[in-house]
Amino acid sequence: MSSVILIPGWATDRRVFSTLDLGHDRIIPADFPPHTFERELLEILKQKNIKKVSLFGWSMGGTLAADLAAKYPELIHSLILIGVKRRYSKEDLDKVREYVRQNRVGYLYKFYSRCFAPGKAITWFKKNLLRPYCDRFETDTLLQGLDYLEHAEIKPSTLKGIPNITIIHGTEDRIAPIEEALALQKEIPNAKFV
Repeated sequence: MSSVILIPGWATDRRVFSTLDLGHDRIIPADFPPHTFERELLEILKQKNIKKVSLFGWSMGGTLAADLAAKYPELIHSLILIGVKRRYSKEDLDKVREYVRQNRVGYLYKFYSRCFAPGKAITWFKKNLLRPYCDRFETDTLLQGLDYLEHAEIKPSTLKGIPNITIIHGTEDRIAPIEEALALQKEIPNAKFV
């Protein structure tokens, strides 16, 4: 079994994955900000003498995972992208920036409610993480993530050498419409779609 790096999305951290049972030998949550993600993760892999990893990235974490896989394909056993978009528009990100500056906690409540379908997942999230996340993620941290997303793009042509790619996407995703994920999958012939 390979080591799995869990990479959370914008305004989340490793705790968002705490209900998953991935059955891998080593699971390493990566809670690094986008501007230090690559450097810090490569340092951990070096320290632990890990030669190959599976990257499991959700939303912005998927974009970070795709960036790393494109730069270091020799490190990648598999790439799992969940709820990703090819890129976010500057206009949409500018709106989010304004909402975050005006009412950070109010916007986060709305954002988190859009991240989960009705059911067990949102109930668990509200009970366990909603309040801690609203307290943890300060305006500057949120804006740094948006700055990363403004310049980031998942480029299918850079991922064609990755042996195992899986794109997982929900039909009701309100932040990253499923059509975007399907279009990405069509451009990456070796990618499986779930």
